[in-house]
Amino acid sequence: YSLLSAAWARQQPMGPGGTSWAGYERHSFAAPNLQVDILDKIGKSRSGNVAQKANGDCASKAEERLRILEAMWTESDSEDPEASANDLDELPYLLAEAYDDTLAAWARSGVEGAPLKAEDVLRRWENLADDIDAWTIDGNAWEGDDDACYGDDGDGLGEEDLSPLSLFPTSEAYTTVILAYALSGTAIGPRKAQDLLEKTLELYEEGKWGECRPDLVAWNAVISSWASKASTDSGATEEAESVLNRLLSLRDDDEAGRYDYLIPDAVSYNAALSGIVAHIIGSSGRKRPNKRSGNGAQTDDADSETKKQIQAIRRAKSLLGGMELESITNPKAAPNARTYSALIFALTRSGLGLQAVDDAASFLYKMENQYKRGRNECRPSLQLYGAIITAYGRCSDADAGYKALDIFHHLNDLSERGGKWDALRPDAVIYSSILDAIGKSRMEGGTDIALDILGEVESIYEETYDELCKPSVRFYTAVILVLSQCRQDGNAQRAYEILTRMEQQYKEGGDKRSLPNSFTYNYAINCAANTLGSLEKKTPAFKVALHAFQSLRKSPIDKPNSFTYAFMIKACNSLLPLGDFRDKVVTQSFKECCNAGMLSNEVLKWFKLGVTSEIGRELLQYPDNSYQRLHVRDLPAEWSCNAKKRR
Repeated sequence: YSLLSAAWARQQPMGPGGTSWAGYERHSFAAPNLQVDILDKIGKSRSGNVAQKANGDCASKAEERLRILEAMWTESDSEDPEASANDLDELPYLLAEAYDDTLAAWARSGVEGAPLKAEDVLRRWENLADDIDAWTIDGNAWEGDDDACYGDDGDGLGEEDLSPLSLFPTSEAYTTVILAYALSGTAIGPRKAQDLLEKTLELYEEGKWGECRPDLVAWNAVISSWASKASTDSGATEEAESVLNRLLSLRDDDEAGRYDYLIPDAVSYNAALSGIVAHIIGSSGRKRPNKRSGNGAQTDDADSETKKQIQAIRRAKSLLGGMELESITNPKAAPNARTYSALIFALTRSGLGLQAVDDAASFLYKMENQYKRGRNECRPSLQLYGAIITAYGRCSDADAGYKALDIFHHLNDLSERGGKWDALRPDAVIYSSILDAIGKSRMEGGTDIALDILGEVESIYEETYDELCKPSVRFYTAVILVLSQCRQDGNAQRAYEILTRMEQQYKEGGDKRSLPNSFTYNYAINCAANTLGSLEKKTPAFKVALHAFQSLRKSPIDKPNSFTYAFMIKACNSLLPLGDFRDKVVTQSFKECCNAGMLSNEVLKWFKLGVTSEIGRELLQYPDNSYQRLHVRDLPAEWSCNAKKRR
């Protein structure tokens, strides 16, 4: 039955939510794929088969055989104690092996309730260890020169381990159940994992069951488990940090040196850091656009979330400082790519403005310096540079565009060195991000910079046919955004040329992915609407706006939205002289907008500016003086039913 239990248990495949102490690398927790997404699930099986479907059938079969062994032990203990000591002295050892195999099988299965089943097996194993006077049993065996202990030749080198310690639950067994709870994704998972960790500490402190000491993998698992709840549980971050602090204090507080083996590594710190990062990003998502009172103050909720973010960032920086200090005597705790990446992503996604992005850039430069010194584990990724450039683009500060451009030029300089820096060669995503930043900052000379980048990217693709540098719809759209925001004579015509180039690519290749979308056309219309000067300059610009508007109406992949109509009516107001023709085009565009259910306050604003009061009152059926104070909510709901509601 022992062999059958082991056979079934060891055939249990790894389920999607399964785990195994033997199947995990010590540095796996909070480590995979950070540079793409810091919130990826913790832990990764070396076997690589965690994604396969699995049920708990094998674990159930092993459990059945284990129950039979337990019944044998109970019967032998109650009916014939002498037989238990003399004839069945191997049975407790076989039971211990079966407990070990079965709880591991439940943990690997990952089925619903698997951690509870694994813990139940562990508890029964503990009961066995408590009930047996193991020293007496093994003493009798050793004194009697039992083959079970000494092996067939009596040299003490038997194949089976029948030492007293082999009866007791091991640290690996506790770690396996801790891992099962830590990765379960359940609400009780972190607390149950921590309770088991505390149990192993108690056992170790009492000297019970030999060297059943808490493993670093278990500590890292508990920290990671709490951190994984940080985005939804405000107290989870503090719990993760508390466990880390407990880990750090054990060596310092223990004069006997019992915890000298327990050396925290970068994984320990990064696990706690991931919780702080999730809290920072979560707070950013919980903030709402500022609702301002009469004195312009932010709402209490938004202000509270901002304060929490600032406090969390300070804790994250303090944690980094602790890592750097610990690494002086413990190189395994030195900050690595995950550490710096977590801080950078948190700062760039915090929404705290220019200073936060500047801090992110400083961490990126620190990361670079570590990489230059030969620490390959601090290799910066292209995504980090893109995240900082994008974050600068979201800042309203006038200097943000220039700072984004500095990062971009620095990235180019690094990639031109080749060698280990070659992976930092900018791709189409990076080029699009810097264009977004230039356009949103309305940088002086932005048009010329954008056109230079456009020419550079097209040249690179024509020479290399590198798909990573192939100009995309997003890239061309970003160029037109710059043209619309950085006003310069001829920008409307330049936008038109880009549109026609994209449309021609679709005609030649038939790939709808090369077609302009609503963003592309909307920016082109707005670019034309921003044209200044004489009627001779405005008339061609209006033709560009009309071409973009009509092309979007006929597009097989997109359709006009509320921004389209707002920009089109704005173009009419800016580019057409007062008169019947302008009134006709504005009125027709407005009616089409209402029929499509795309009316927004922005559309209504440009409409009221574009036609006479008489025409406006008649069309909106508001003959009195309240016409100018009209809001979309005052008009028929079907006129705005398809427009995105802007808070």
